[in-house]
Amino acid sequence: MSKIITTDAIQRHYQRDDVVSAYVAKRFREPMGTLKHRIQVGIINRVLGGIDYPIVLDLACGPGRVSKDLQGVEHGVAADASPAMLREARKVLGKQWTLQEIDAFRLPFRKEQFEVVTSFRFIRHFNIEKRQQLYAQVRRVLKPKGYFILDFLDKRTTRWLKIVGKHKYAVYDELYIPKQFRKELADAGFEVVSVIPVVKHVFLQGVISKVSHFFYFWRFGWWSVRVLEKIPGTPWEWVAVCKKR
Repeated sequence: MSKIITTDAIQRHYQRDDVVSAYVAKRFREPMGTLKHRIQVGIINRVLGGIDYPIVLDLACGPGRVSKDLQGVEHGVAADASPAMLREARKVLGKQWTLQEIDAFRLPFRKEQFEVVTSFRFIRHFNIEKRQQLYAQVRRVLKPKGYFILDFLDKRTTRWLKIVGKHKYAVYDELYIPKQFRKELADAGFEVVSVIPVVKHVFLQGVISKVSHFFYFWRFGWWSVRVLEKIPGTPWEWVAVCKKR
């Protein structure tokens, strides 16, 4: 199956009822998905903990997977192009969140409105020209020295993804090594403060996750993938914490 790569096709994909209804369940049915989520949210919450009354934009929020677990948000905007995703997000987000249907390439927010912008499983779907447009939009709505937190996939682990079945996503993903990503963000006007590895042993963790899910040994799988995450290795993905320059 060909990967979805055009902007319109990506938007249509994430408005499909079957994609929307299964989105969260698919992320959490195996221990490795829960591990990824907790690491991602933990990184963001550490940043938020250092900001008084942060105003946050969750760009391409989907069904609110990340937004709902963020702590200390004074006011947040959960933004997505998919009305179906926003309907799901509305079910889980608190009153501090405003939900808004947007075009990410033409953000309808004023200049320097947010202290923090988060975006997961989104920007990496586009080619470099489109990514540059998205970076420019994020930079425009961030306050001076505001934080931009996003994920990117490590190209060195792709051989293992086929074995554990993590290569079957319908949507295109750009693959990097960290120095390439750092340069791309620097060229876009961001300082990369840190990059944090996530899922450091994708083959072992992936196999354990699948087996524990299949045989209903979820607790054992969860313990195992967490222990493996403490051992250095080449990760499946990175979370980058960036600052607007």
